[in-house]
Amino acid sequence: MRLLARLLVYLSSPLVPRALRARWREEWIAEIANHVADSAIDLGSRIPRIRKRLPRSFTRALGAPVDALLLRADSLRASARTLRSGVRSDLRQTWRSLLRSPRHVATVVLCLTIGITASVAVFSIVNSLLYGDIPGIVNRIGLARLFVSYEQAYGSESVGREGFVSGSAFSVTDLTAAMAQADPSITGWAGEGDMSFAVLYRGQPVGTRGAFVSRDYFEVLGTQPFHSHGRLLGARDDAPGAPPAAVIGYHLWRERFGGDPGIVGQLVLIGGRSYTVVGIAPPRFTGLQPADVGDSSLNYTQLWLPMRDAAAWPGAPSPMSAWLTVRARLAPGKTLDDARGSLQAVAARIATAHPAERRNASLVVSRYGFGPGDGPLQVLILIALVLAVPLSVLAIACANVANLQLARATERARELAVRLAIGASRGQIVRLLCLESLALSVLATATGWFGAAAALGAAQDLFPMQLSLDVRVLAFALVLAVGVTMLSGLAPAWIVTRRSMVAGLQQSGRAGGLAHTRLRSTLVVVQIAGSLVLLVMAGMFVQSVRAMRATAPPELKEQVVATFDLDMLNYSQAERTQFVSALTGRLAAEPRVRAVSVERMTGFRYRRVGGDATASPAYSDGGFITPSWVETTGVRLLAGRALRAEDGQDAALVNERLGRTVAVGESLEVSTSADVPARVVRVVGIVSDIRRSPDHADVDEALYLPLPAAIPAAFVVRLRTSEPAGGAEYLRDVLRAVDPRLPWERVESAEARYLHDVGGIHVLSLSVAGFGGVAMVLAAAGLFAVTAYVVSLRTREIGIRVAIGAARQDIVRLVLRQSLRLATIGVIAGVSVAVPLAVAMRAVFVGASPFDPLALIPPVILMFVVALAAAALPARRAASIDPVRALRAE
Repeated sequence: MRLLARLLVYLSSPLVPRALRARWREEWIAEIANHVADSAIDLGSRIPRIRKRLPRSFTRALGAPVDALLLRADSLRASARTLRSGVRSDLRQTWRSLLRSPRHVATVVLCLTIGITASVAVFSIVNSLLYGDIPGIVNRIGLARLFVSYEQAYGSESVGREGFVSGSAFSVTDLTAAMAQADPSITGWAGEGDMSFAVLYRGQPVGTRGAFVSRDYFEVLGTQPFHSHGRLLGARDDAPGAPPAAVIGYHLWRERFGGDPGIVGQLVLIGGRSYTVVGIAPPRFTGLQPADVGDSSLNYTQLWLPMRDAAAWPGAPSPMSAWLTVRARLAPGKTLDDARGSLQAVAARIATAHPAERRNASLVVSRYGFGPGDGPLQVLILIALVLAVPLSVLAIACANVANLQLARATERARELAVRLAIGASRGQIVRLLCLESLALSVLATATGWFGAAAALGAAQDLFPMQLSLDVRVLAFALVLAVGVTMLSGLAPAWIVTRRSMVAGLQQSGRAGGLAHTRLRSTLVVVQIAGSLVLLVMAGMFVQSVRAMRATAPPELKEQVVATFDLDMLNYSQAERTQFVSALTGRLAAEPRVRAVSVERMTGFRYRRVGGDATASPAYSDGGFITPSWVETTGVRLLAGRALRAEDGQDAALVNERLGRTVAVGESLEVSTSADVPARVVRVVGIVSDIRRSPDHADVDEALYLPLPAAIPAAFVVRLRTSEPAGGAEYLRDVLRAVDPRLPWERVESAEARYLHDVGGIHVLSLSVAGFGGVAMVLAAAGLFAVTAYVVSLRTREIGIRVAIGAARQDIVRLVLRQSLRLATIGVIAGVSVAVPLAVAMRAVFVGASPFDPLALIPPVILMFVVALAAAALPARRAASIDPVRALRAE
């Protein structure tokens, strides 16, 4: 308490005399050193007292071991006293040394803070993705992700966008069977089925993604309503005869309804039906499907309705259709392995209830998270890949700091030699220097911790989960502090103490000699090589983005596409037909529109007529199209003819890939799924291949069938116009004229939709380029420091050169030549590492070659320019050296 009081006075009152503050500082250092040795001294002092209390016969029998233990205790006490005295002295010297060189401390801390901030921030993001809390969901680690795996006529179902495991989504019947009987490992079930809805509130139509949810959905997730805005759905809302109730998302409420607090308790029209808004979900909550990184929560679930309403909802899947996402809350003390064992009884009930549709059913249980599967090796690989770039920047920063520490230790060579001369051991010198490096590392880690907290706070809105600095991140930061100390302090300390004592005493206190110039140059080469590797990787990403953009067909620039879902307003089949006819008719009458088509892309199972009936059908891409689709998309007709209105439903087109095995005039048995009966179609034409996205170099087989007379609820309208810039706005105007109640989901150019996935790679390229730029600045700082240091060592030599007639440009050329030599070696080393790395990562760089000059030459040129700029100031100083003063100083 006495020391704490003095510390408070010391920090708060500048009126305390300097001598008194210095004495307090000495006492604080002594207290810290005493605390280090207290436990060891106590251990040694207790052993003699314990021996006196033992019986004499016992101590006589164990006399030799006890005496040996006492001798070891005495030695331990002596070592502890020596350590206490040494640590106290080292702490005092470290404090004074750091106070004498504030510029050095600031430079080292700044370099390390940059790398530590990036590393801690990235690790915190990965930690939050794997183990962090999802907004609105309590203890997501206690939730299990479930799938149903079963056999059908054409084999086992497989998961689509959920990924990671083999299985299928639940149906309403499956979930009902699972919830019918209590399970010891499960305390509750949460299921949701996604759909699109049209919400009309105070005359304003809004389209949104929503979900039908099970009765205990919000209770199982632990979700609470936003502040005091109503309540969430419960079991009473899912009971028969309950009044229609709905919960809207926070972002839908804020962005589409202006944050009107009066919406709770009000009636809204959802799909033409009246619902009472009973509550508002918490911010960033999007149900069981969290938003993607950087994406808006408005693109995900923002409306929740009771599951009982799905049975009578137009367009909702049948009770046996697999469309529900299901999570289960594990009972306290239960693990995923426990759930895997006990839930097989649930799978047996599902298989027994529906032996034809769920033959050999089983439940697949996995961890609920953003990352890979449950294997720790997969998690470690993910963390290593994500942290590779920021840790590379930190390693470059450590090399820079090692250079600075080596220069500082070299400048202190006389001081260290004097310590050796008066009896200090080499280990004590290394301990002193490492203690200084540890102090700098701890200071940089603390600064980097606050920098990472600020960076995470600024980036929080881009992530669907809560970014926080928890115990795992703290442990990672401490490991970084130790690693930084080892890399930037231990090696320079050990190297500088290898010098002989006589050489250290003879050495000038201003310059450290040329003994360590080679090591410092090596560190600079490492920094340049590492920076170049990052810049080359960024260049590869940029070239990949350019290559993917170049794959966009030119005709996409003239096309506008819009996505519709008529189930939003519960359209009947007659209303669907009338809507499509009115919309396409108005668009076709516009002089700026060249062609209009309607399409519904899906997949098909097909088999040749007359082929092996026992063979499993093949799968193809494609969809349903109108006859004008070929003209609208601009695809080339390679053989046969296009579809006609009089063809009915028995004609088909195939793409060039499928046309290699299927000829014009051949008949195929086609179905959309194993549950739908196959129908026979005849191939009437072959069209050119179409790439659906730029990141897929291979084009799949595609089959195109006429759009059925029963218009599907969800479809895409595509138009080709002479004025694509105004096409989207004109399409919206036409839609408002046809039905102002129907909100449009997505109206955009066909090229923008094609390049939708390029945005993520572009952001990744900018991130890597940013890290590479930071690393390049650190490398330039290291090159500047080495060049300036070497110039200071060669002052006498440069003075002699000037005295015997060397021109100013000769001196500049001499200094620049040495810097360019280091840059050349670093560039060669960096290219030799970057090219094999790019070859190994060829699958990541879509459309870019590891030997592309546009990815290699610009970073190399940039690195040479930066090297010249870093050496310019030392070269200028060297050229301005006065030979008389230089020789007189020597």
